[in-house]
Amino acid sequence: MILSDLHVHTSRDHGHNSAAEMAAQAARQGLQTLGLVGHATTDFPCHYAMTPENEAAFLSETAALRQQYAGRLDLYRGIELDYYSAPTDAPYDYRIGSVHYVKYDGRVISVDSDPKELVAAAQHLFGGDWTALCRLYYTNVADLGRKFAPQIIGHFDLITKFNEADCLFSTDERRYRHAALEAVDALMAGEPLFEINTGAISRGCRVTPYPAPFILRHIRQRGGRILLSSDAHSTAHLLYGFDGAAQLARSCGFDSVWTLTAEGFRETGL
Repeated sequence: MILSDLHVHTSRDHGHNSAAEMAAQAARQGLQTLGLVGHATTDFPCHYAMTPENEAAFLSETAALRQQYAGRLDLYRGIELDYYSAPTDAPYDYRIGSVHYVKYDGRVISVDSDPKELVAAAQHLFGGDWTALCRLYYTNVADLGRKFAPQIIGHFDLITKFNEADCLFSTDERRYRHAALEAVDALMAGEPLFEINTGAISRGCRVTPYPAPFILRHIRQRGGRILLSSDAHSTAHLLYGFDGAAQLARSCGFDSVWTLTAEGFRETGL
């Protein structure tokens, strides 16, 4: 398997290390492909999105690093577009489509920032109906293809970040599963890559990657494609949990993952 990590953040958004530090660590770990990613702005204030100044610096820094590591490390730059971001024509190599928020009754609800805020939203805005909140989330996920045609779908079931062991809601519930799998089906027309994302494990929120096995099995049954991503925010978390992620992929029927090359996305064996 090619050592590749295409979802890695830097200090130009909410990462802890600079692009140069991330690239140096990737080279030390023997990565063949590194994708440095920045969060796009949203249509409401978002503390971790790149400012225009940081985006310009990110593009400049990654262009220089690409030259510096030529022949040693294939370095690409991506933009992570939230559902409420605007499309961009900046020179990124790929787009990650993600949902971090839903809007309801004039309010913006973050699904991954604070568990207490998420629980309060479910109780006060949805009358405790978690499935209704999740269905709204997956409606946004399903629409990512239409909005952005992303090459990668990020952390598909991020709504479960604080739901370890189904402590908030049941992911076995029929309506929940229907909403999730319906979103997969809606996205398949664009042939995106679905990432197996280990970021919540490295940050101590989960013990398994996104997405859940039932979702991965459905992606496989539909002929979908996957890649492994750490969603690293520090040098310590590059390739984090990839052995377990690869094992999960195999258990769900996959025998290959995809990575980015100079010729485009390429399949490689697990």
